[in-house]
Amino acid sequence: MSGFRLNTGVSEVGRATACRGEALAKTGARRTQMIAILLNTVGTEADPTSSDNAVHLTFNLTPETRHLTPKIRPSFSNYFRDTTLGAMSYKPAPQVPIRQFRKWITMETDSAPTDIKGLLAKQRNFFDSGRTKDTAFRKEALEALYDILRAGEGKILDALGHDLSKSDYEGYMTEFGIILEEIRFVKKHLSKWARPRRVRTHLFQFPASSYVYPEPYGISLIMSPWNYPFQLVMAPLIGSIAAGNCSVAKPSEYTPRTAGVISEIISAHFDPEYIAVVEGDARISSALLDEPFDYIFFTGSQAIGKVVMAAAARHLTPVTLELGGKSPCIVDRGVDLDRTARRIVSGKFINAGQTCIAPDYLLVHRSVKTELVNRIQFHIRQFYGKDPRQSPDYPRIINDKHFDSLANFLTTHSIISGGQIDRRDLYIAPTLLDHIGWDGPIMRDEIFGPLL
Repeated sequence: MSGFRLNTGVSEVGRATACRGEALAKTGARRTQMIAILLNTVGTEADPTSSDNAVHLTFNLTPETRHLTPKIRPSFSNYFRDTTLGAMSYKPAPQVPIRQFRKWITMETDSAPTDIKGLLAKQRNFFDSGRTKDTAFRKEALEALYDILRAGEGKILDALGHDLSKSDYEGYMTEFGIILEEIRFVKKHLSKWARPRRVRTHLFQFPASSYVYPEPYGISLIMSPWNYPFQLVMAPLIGSIAAGNCSVAKPSEYTPRTAGVISEIISAHFDPEYIAVVEGDARISSALLDEPFDYIFFTGSQAIGKVVMAAAARHLTPVTLELGGKSPCIVDRGVDLDRTARRIVSGKFINAGQTCIAPDYLLVHRSVKTELVNRIQFHIRQFYGKDPRQSPDYPRIINDKHFDSLANFLTTHSIISGGQIDRRDLYIAPTLLDHIGWDGPIMRDEIFGPLL
């Protein structure tokens, strides 16, 4: 694995912002790798001495990484005016936020691809040793995971803030806190779950007795999405540990800071022959699916779920698919409309609507429609203020591609409220749409955004 650190300074007319960050070249298939530039604002002051109104990003290249050649993605073309080896200059448009710098760039590198086959061979040997079948070993692993997560709480919440602009409150409530409770619950019940269970024996087998012995599968592959990038890696990993499996976790490449923190935490405390984290893009996922795992746990879209299931079928690998879909919310007469509206707003707009079980559309009795809409609008203001863009509690859309897909819906449907967008900030306001037909574009697939 090759890597380099990125030291940056941001200088604009009337403003100077000190930043820090790092970019790590992660090992990937073939030669193309995705590098995340992760910046964190540490101060803002007036700077009347600034002269060129430009931002300069400078790579401090080590001898091992001087062969790296930056290639800016098309989405950068409006922002970067010059690109050279080791440095980039940025000409900002007015009020371009600092999060605009947290982008991906594609690098060419000669690093060797991840040795997935070698990793699985080591995990197979470790599993065959029988150590993971000991419930005491599993409990110790869960206790160790609990302790290291508690120690890394700040780093994890910071990563969620970088990748999805989640507040610490939302990050803890929807991701971190859930995982701590999951570990406590599983550890409490593990001995009972792992115990052999006597079952009824048929008369034909008299005088035999029958038992069910819970057994681990072997090596599990956990493939997680980007919308809850910490929780949806850790929750299935906890189950895999408790069941006595070895595990390979593949976090989403679209949340690079969170993926990096997960990799750092796991690799620092667990041997990869027992638990490993493999980072990379779709080619790494494809390479993993080519291998004969003993169980696959996938969370994501239906389209990718079909790919995962087809790959699992080649090896007759059992698989769990946790997929998205259309989630209607039905509101009839006689309900408490204020409570209903508050719950709809909470469930829909948390994580900017990027939740698989968020209300996707409402079916409302026409006699209560106007009042319900008014109460929803009221609670949006209660949750996020008059301008949700300024709220520290309102996240952003994950990337340009998903933003553009959501923004297209706004041009084809009637907007009741909201509808404000800012592509540079990946911001879409909480939006209510009306007069939607069953065959409308927005009804063809899961919305996965703040459009209701």
